[in-house]
Amino acid sequence: MNSYLEIHFLELPKFRNKKNKDYRENDIARWLAFLEKDISETTLKKLISLDAAIEKAEQRIEYLSSDDEAMRIYYERERSFHERANMISSAEERKSIENAINFLKLGVDIDTVTKGTGLTKEKVVELYNKL
Repeated sequence: MNSYLEIHFLELPKFRNKKNKDYRENDIARWLAFLEKDISETTLKKLISLDAAIEKAEQRIEYLSSDDEAMRIYYERERSFHERANMISSAEERKSIENAINFLKLGVDIDTVTKGTGLTKEKVVELYNKL
């Protein structure tokens, strides 16, 4: 890298399980703690006292949370993201089913179709029986 860019790979489960978190010396640990959804008021106050950027972020979150229109927009975006993820998941499953049917028509055995499509064996057998 260079002096303008740093990349950090963060393993959040490891961070959550870590017992002694050093917030004073580690700004990444401070931000990870701040981003936890169930942060305690005590920890939040400690983080704010250690980092002005976290204090500013918390103020911004409080401001946005108190704005009904901003919250409505947030919830609409969140709902839209979930709908999109569901549509993609449904499309992927339909494609897997379509592929399974095509493989079965070609005479590929059920176990291979199961491995190749990611569908359950029960689903592949069900598709086979419908042919």
